[in-house]
Amino acid sequence: MYNDMKNIMDNNINKFYKLISNNNFKKSGVYIESLILNLLKEEAKTSNKEFYTEFKDNYNKVRYDGYAPNGLFDRNESLVFEIKCCTNIESLNYIKNKNLIYHQVLPYKKSINNIKIDKFIYIITLDLTEEQTQEFTNIAQEINNRIEFWDIKWINKLIENHKEKYQELISNIDSLALDTIINRNIYNKKDAWKNDRDIYIKELQNNFKADRLVLMLGAGASIDAGIPNWDELCTELLSSLTKKLMKEKDLTLDEKSSMLLNEKLKKENGNSPLLQIRYIRAGLKEEFEKSLQNILYANCTFNSPLLKEITKLANPPRNRKGLKSIINFNFDDLIEVNLNKLNINNKSIYRESDKEDTDALSIYHVHGYIPSKHSKKGDNELSPLVFSEEGYHKVFQEPYHWSNLVQLNHLKESTCLLIGLSMTDPNLRRILEIAAKKTNEQCHHYVILKREDLIDKSLPAAKAENIALKKFNLANYGIQEEVMKELGINILWIESYQEIPGIIKKIRKS
Repeated sequence: MYNDMKNIMDNNINKFYKLISNNNFKKSGVYIESLILNLLKEEAKTSNKEFYTEFKDNYNKVRYDGYAPNGLFDRNESLVFEIKCCTNIESLNYIKNKNLIYHQVLPYKKSINNIKIDKFIYIITLDLTEEQTQEFTNIAQEINNRIEFWDIKWINKLIENHKEKYQELISNIDSLALDTIINRNIYNKKDAWKNDRDIYIKELQNNFKADRLVLMLGAGASIDAGIPNWDELCTELLSSLTKKLMKEKDLTLDEKSSMLLNEKLKKENGNSPLLQIRYIRAGLKEEFEKSLQNILYANCTFNSPLLKEITKLANPPRNRKGLKSIINFNFDDLIEVNLNKLNINNKSIYRESDKEDTDALSIYHVHGYIPSKHSKKGDNELSPLVFSEEGYHKVFQEPYHWSNLVQLNHLKESTCLLIGLSMTDPNLRRILEIAAKKTNEQCHHYVILKREDLIDKSLPAAKAENIALKKFNLANYGIQEEVMKELGINILWIESYQEIPGIIKKIRKS
């Protein structure tokens, strides 16, 4: 694809954008934005004028893509630019939302922080029809007569004015896109991400009010209640296996030798949890699921601040459903136990044959289910666990596997908040990417992730090394955010996992 980009000979952004879209390249927005900003910068340069990217106020509350204090082309008025990338009519309809435009323009009057503002320019990457142009003109007249909308004709004018620069930009588009991401974040104020988090929480509140919110829970949602993580599960299961084998062979090992043996077995399986579980399952045979159940709940308290807030969120508000459903990647029944304590009607769904109950909150255990107390003998045998190499191969290779369809349908039709997930599961990332493609690449899902700063705490904060690391952190977080946006996800950053219950509480108290 990149070679194709470099071989574009005609100066037409339509074909450039089509090329990216046809290759399903999710960074198309950043590519187009980088191209346009650099062309605007070139236009200013040739006119001996100034152009600034990532224009923002001193409080970092409003931020736009570009600012030309002395105008561009033959215009001498100050211009603020906001680039809106769209590929089709659906994304165009989203952009021309009057309330959205109003709130973006609202902070600007005639000036902000002594910076003069004459015109607010929306750049739209589509060739607007006369009817569409008139619609935008009407919006501008209704909201603020200082708003203008530029479509692809203006972009083509930029390209025509700077043909050589355009070819240079195309040939270096990868590095330019990366520079745009880094520049967008490296000069952000320290706590700018908290402003974004507040906006995302408000959006989650609105989705909760509209009965559109779905929780997707990973291992991190159960750990504070005493459920072991993957590594701990593997270690304990491996210990069960070695004890079983020693007993069968009438052999004994002291604790130190047993630990050395377990470490050796881990290395034999490449330190891969998936390979280890496959090995353990083969060794434990029919005892595997019983051993797993015992280890899973050995130190479980069945409660935690996070579980308490999730349970309250699941309690239907008056005349509303509230939480639409829960997709649980864990085997445990902690959610069910806590819901039952408050008499919240719920149903566990962990097999293809299980049906939803319209009067109950559905809890989908898409990787299998091992309840702490069995209601029916043999239920586990009918719930294949996605816990070892062969299990992951099955769901990855079968696109129509029921658990894949459950995830995909919820991602397409609802707004999902992901909690306790590391986002490294390749099957989940694949499903997210498919869903993003089917929903016109809009970012309407959210994941809570912890910020891991790379600061050297042994050095003073003002040291050059730490200043550089702080800037690198900002760039690194920015790149992570762009990667997640490719999957249709916004990141709610936290500094401590103890913050998560408070976020859930804010969503509920909307």
